[in-house]
Amino acid sequence: MSTRKQDSQQPTPAPAQQSTLVDSVKAYLDDKGWSYEQSERDEGERVLLTTRIHVEPVVSRTVFDIGVSRNRLGIFAYVPFTVPEDQRMAVMEYLTRANYRLFLAKFEFDLNDGEWRAVCTVIPEDSALTVAMVRRMRHDVHSAIEHYAPGMLAIMYGRQTAQQAWQAMLDREAAEESVEESDTAEAPDAETTTE
Repeated sequence: MSTRKQDSQQPTPAPAQQSTLVDSVKAYLDDKGWSYEQSERDEGERVLLTTRIHVEPVVSRTVFDIGVSRNRLGIFAYVPFTVPEDQRMAVMEYLTRANYRLFLAKFEFDLNDGEWRAVCTVIPEDSALTVAMVRRMRHDVHSAIEHYAPGMLAIMYGRQTAQQAWQAMLDREAAEESVEESDTAEAPDAETTTE
């Protein structure tokens, strides 16, 4: 009987792990010097840390959504404009092409109201979520916006088709790779010394 009492009084490991999830995200945000607001949903089952981060060419409302009982983290980067109804099919095509290339992050697009966002999620299971993991997730979400938002804007404001915006993005990638290769070819070999 005494063993049963002791077992019932021992805390389950889940709350400590959830505290670690929240702490890891807060440590990352604090390290970056970003202010954030904390709120809770579903009677404390979800902790939301919300901040605003400049992501070229927009300022993104970014939500770090921590699932307490499910032991998961989702980073949602919202873009501050919605897609007009008459351009949603073209945007859907463009984002579908982008999602096919993305590895960690992905785009989500609401056809009802035109809202779109970049998302990255992880379920660490029994592993600890490190600050480095949070950094990588946040980087991939915002890099997706930086890379693909110009095409979105070209569709919405430049009246390009999805195919035209996609081809322009591919051309931009090729030009950037060409510059990088040129810079690499011109750079002198680094000297290495040993002591």
